[in-house]
Amino acid sequence: MLLAWIAGIGCTPADVTQIDTSGSDGVVTLEIVQHGPFRDLVAHTTPPLAELSWTHNGEPEPSYGTMVPARDVRPGDRFTVTATVGTASTTAEVEIGDPPGGNVLVLLLDDVGVDHVGVYDKNPAAPPTPRIDQLAAEGIRFDNAYASPVCSPTRGILITGRHASRTGLGWIADTGTRDYALPLSATTVAEALDDAWPEPWPTSAVGKWHMAGPQADDLLTHPLDQGFDWYAGTVGNPSYAPGDGYERWEKNVNGVIEDREGYLTTDTVDDVLDRIEAMPEPWFLYVAFNAAHGPWRLPPEELYTIEASPDDDANVKYDAILEALDTEIGRMLDSIDPGVLARTTVITVGDNGSPSQTIDPPLDSERAKHTVFEPGVHVPFIVTGPHVQQPGSTSDALVHVADIFATTLHIAGVPLTGEPEALSVDLPEPVPIDGRSILPQLADPSQPGHTFLFVEGFFPNGPASDRSIDRRALRDHRYKVVRNGDRHYFFDLTDPTQLDDGPELAGALTSEQGAAKARLETELDRLELALQFEGF
Repeated sequence: MLLAWIAGIGCTPADVTQIDTSGSDGVVTLEIVQHGPFRDLVAHTTPPLAELSWTHNGEPEPSYGTMVPARDVRPGDRFTVTATVGTASTTAEVEIGDPPGGNVLVLLLDDVGVDHVGVYDKNPAAPPTPRIDQLAAEGIRFDNAYASPVCSPTRGILITGRHASRTGLGWIADTGTRDYALPLSATTVAEALDDAWPEPWPTSAVGKWHMAGPQADDLLTHPLDQGFDWYAGTVGNPSYAPGDGYERWEKNVNGVIEDREGYLTTDTVDDVLDRIEAMPEPWFLYVAFNAAHGPWRLPPEELYTIEASPDDDANVKYDAILEALDTEIGRMLDSIDPGVLARTTVITVGDNGSPSQTIDPPLDSERAKHTVFEPGVHVPFIVTGPHVQQPGSTSDALVHVADIFATTLHIAGVPLTGEPEALSVDLPEPVPIDGRSILPQLADPSQPGHTFLFVEGFFPNGPASDRSIDRRALRDHRYKVVRNGDRHYFFDLTDPTQLDDGPELAGALTSEQGAAKARLETELDRLELALQFEGF
């Protein structure tokens, strides 16, 4: 008998226990695989027709076949499986360890692409972002991270782990009929954390919600209806009216509107600090900053250092707002109790690329936010905290904002069933998700991520219909295909120092290029068929 401990922190993509033993009928090989804590226990045998018998904490479990479902796997549980062929048999025993644990703090930056974060070194004209850069120095920077081309879909994907086609939230919430909202039937991260180990996590959301249109029936209570225990922020972007904006805005506090004055980013950070003080650990806190989205007016002078005046263009004012955001992130980090911060995984990510008005040459402003070209969907993604094993590292793994959902559940010990590439939340009716945990990359930055990375944006929201906007892209580690309505593109993303897609590959292709294009087109065809509107 071999005792195998499958621990949570720093787990590799697959923890494997393998035993070989001999009998008069030959050799039986038994392998138990668990892709991280609170995942299915799967027994593989050679020969495959071996008879399996399980015990759970010493009691026989005849209902298990080749798999123990994730929902039955809990810390301290001991599972024994015996594989038998004739007179040959072997036994493996597994004791389940604790989940990785700790708090999770998500910082979502609005309209901030990698070209405007200094540590990514994509743009010499980027504004100062020393505190975000410091997060990268203390954590891990993902260089191939992606989101949707506009804000509302990214938010819906982040809190559900599901692509926009499934939920119907494919474009900005306050467009079209302006009444579409992320369906309440969707399982959000706040709801999934009710199944955390050993008890439900407290959850809060702060900042810009923007997952329900202004005409939606449940606009003000939508964050609470989606499972969050507490919410304060704006339902969407602040008003562009003179005197309004970041200086004066309507604030939704748990479904009640309050008129507020001051500076919006500062107010958001104040709420973050209050919620961290109020919530018992471990907790989940989703912070969706309004910055650096418009309206673009200069922040309080003490929050930025760049030279700027009210007469400057949008690009300069945007840079000042972004630097002010960085300053306030620094105040937030400095104000959190060091012990609490040491137990907190901080995920900093952009919701889409930078707006066209802020794009600096030589990037093409027509391939910015709203598009699925690289400047529109390639976003900063930085993680710090106790599960980062190599501070200051970088990863070229393909990651997606959808991965935040799976990563949070992994940390919290929420059961996930299925293979790493096809996970589901292990509810009575399993809910398929499109992300995967990035804890393997936090432990070892060389670990691969997604084989393919998919992004999309579509309008109108809701079930597929006649779409005036239909934009999709799929990439692997080198090549990328784009479907922009009826216009299709194929790119080689060889140069990692560049942010744009590079020259389009058209005409005669090499055999390698032709094979890559065919592979990507086939996978994109499959995804377009598989990702249908489900309304949850």
